[in-house]
Amino acid sequence: MCIRDSLRSIAPERKGEEFLKAYEQISWVYACVRLIAQSIASANWRLYRVNKKGEWEEIDDHPALKLFNNPNQFMTRSELFYLLGQNLELVGESFWLLVRDERKKIVGIFPLNSTRMELELENGLPKRWIYKTRGEGIPLELDDVVHIKYPNPVNPYRGLSPLRAVALAADTDYYASKWNLNFFYNATAPVGVIKSEQKLSDEEYKRLKAQIEAMYSGVDNAHKAILLEEGLDFKPIQLSHKDMEFLELRRFTRTEIAAIFGVPLSKLGISEEVNRATAYVNDYTFAKNTIAPKLILIREALNKYYLPKFEDNLYFDFDSIVPQDEEFLVEKYINFVKNGILTINEVRDELGYEPVEWGDKPFNPNMAIFYMSGKPPQKKSFDRLKYWEGLVQKRQGDENFFKGWVAARFAYQQRKVIEKLKQ
Repeated sequence: MCIRDSLRSIAPERKGEEFLKAYEQISWVYACVRLIAQSIASANWRLYRVNKKGEWEEIDDHPALKLFNNPNQFMTRSELFYLLGQNLELVGESFWLLVRDERKKIVGIFPLNSTRMELELENGLPKRWIYKTRGEGIPLELDDVVHIKYPNPVNPYRGLSPLRAVALAADTDYYASKWNLNFFYNATAPVGVIKSEQKLSDEEYKRLKAQIEAMYSGVDNAHKAILLEEGLDFKPIQLSHKDMEFLELRRFTRTEIAAIFGVPLSKLGISEEVNRATAYVNDYTFAKNTIAPKLILIREALNKYYLPKFEDNLYFDFDSIVPQDEEFLVEKYINFVKNGILTINEVRDELGYEPVEWGDKPFNPNMAIFYMSGKPPQKKSFDRLKYWEGLVQKRQGDENFFKGWVAARFAYQQRKVIEKLKQ
């Protein structure tokens, strides 16, 4: 017998539906799973068909897309994906049952309780699923179930729950919270050993026990002084909050839980040492390193197990959920346009705007006014007559000066010549 089995007061390990209960019992597990599930549910999905040329064409109307957006009469697509995210984080896998009509046409998608799914093997390979309900097992064909899971190195056919890795920290936080509740509810302060100098009869023992429970348990009676009869001595044996370093314990488990789920503390509302720059970095890393890989895993599962049941060459994809640095993008696109790397219309296409008639030409510095007005600079009308009249007026002064200089020069030379001739 191992030490764990020999300790009667050891905390039980979570199994099966106990992982689902952790969502409502442990505050930081709830906070992390809720944030991840919300992020998964808010992703924008698009359906594409690949034509014979290998080009991707977006499809707005298709039975697979209609069912995807309206899975059944009881829930929306957001609710379906919210449950998917919850199951992935708590159990490590999620199951969708594809409901068919008499003609084998898929008419509905229903999420299943992941903890009740059992896989039946044949020669070491999956044969069918069994859904357990109160002692009964409902067989489900592999083709009727969409199984989305986190890879499990121990069992490649089942998912691995992130909560299993953080179970010890999560349960520590749960029991610490529960102990704190009981501290105030049951007034832990008078709990200890009551020592009697003489043996108590059964009647005296029961009376003393009932008296203590009635007078000293409950929030209103917390930390009251205990009154004992003559011959009885009380010795407290409990640890104080300081001895247990209670607050530090809960901070440590909070950090460990958030780290396992890949959630920055700032996303949980913990604003210690957070400014605008670090908040952006946290948003970026959370989206890129936590949510995007999960969406990629979901996308591949849908493309493999869901869409082929409708038509070949169909693919789901999602819009990028990674936040962009707007200041960096503005500077990048301005440099690309100024240096001839991209045209105005190419930039507008990347930003999701319609092209403009004048946007396919290379950038001209004289068109910088475009950035403020949104319109290309207009050419001024050219009047030749006014141009030459203005030029003549501008040059008339120069011409008159030159005439006077020439006349004075010739007059000077004329005087010099006459003087020479007189000599």
